[in-house]
Amino acid sequence: MKLWNAHYMRLIVLLIIFACLHCHAQTTLLNRTSRRVDSNFVLREVSNVFEVTGSKNVKWHLIAKHAEITATDSPWLFKVESSRLGPDTFFLSRNGTVIVTKIFNVIQPSPPYAHWGILKKDTATKEEVIANRRMIISLRECDNCLRFTVFGFTIKFITDQLPEYQKTINVKGYELTGEAASLIAKLTHGDKIVFDRILVEARDARIREMPGFTLVIR
Repeated sequence: MKLWNAHYMRLIVLLIIFACLHCHAQTTLLNRTSRRVDSNFVLREVSNVFEVTGSKNVKWHLIAKHAEITATDSPWLFKVESSRLGPDTFFLSRNGTVIVTKIFNVIQPSPPYAHWGILKKDTATKEEVIANRRMIISLRECDNCLRFTVFGFTIKFITDQLPEYQKTINVKGYELTGEAASLIAKLTHGDKIVFDRILVEARDARIREMPGFTLVIR
C-alpha cells in the first residue's frame, strides 16, 4: 500500500512538472502595436504595446537591454519605447525566473501619413466621408500608435454643386464641423474633396504640416 502511495505521489509530481513546462512552452511575447502580431520588430520612438500570451493570471516582469519598459494595469501588457536602432534582447520573467528570452529588431518606422477616419482608399461615398468625421495620423506599420495632435486642416471642394465662396473651408481641430458636413452632403458622383494644410503637433512639440490627400465621391 505504501509502495503504491509513493508511486502515486511521484506520478502526481511528474504531471505537475509536465503541466508547468507545457504552460511555459505556450508563453510568448508579442508586439500588439504591429499589424502583424507575429513580427519581431519594435518601432523606434513609438509607444509599442507588448502582450504576454499563454499565462495571464500571473505577475510578469519584462526587461530589455536597451528599451524602456513601463508596466500597465494589466499584468500581461507592457509599453515599450526605444530610441536605439538594431536588435534588442527582451527577458520575460516570473518570480525571478526567466521564462522567455526573445530578440526584437528596433526599426525606423515609415513616415506618418494622414487619412480620413478608417478610409484608406481614394474613393468614398459622401455618407462614408461624413460618418468617419475625423482626421487621423497613422504609420504603415500600425494604427493609432502615434502621439500626434491635429490642430486643423483645409477642405477644398472640386465640384459644380457649390458656389465659389463655399468651395474652401478651414477646420479647427481634427473633427468635421457641421458646416463642412452640410457641404459634403451636396456633392455628387465624381466630385472631389481635397484635404490640405494638415497641421499637427508631434511628441517633440513641433508644429508641422502633413501631406494632403484627395477623396473622390463615388
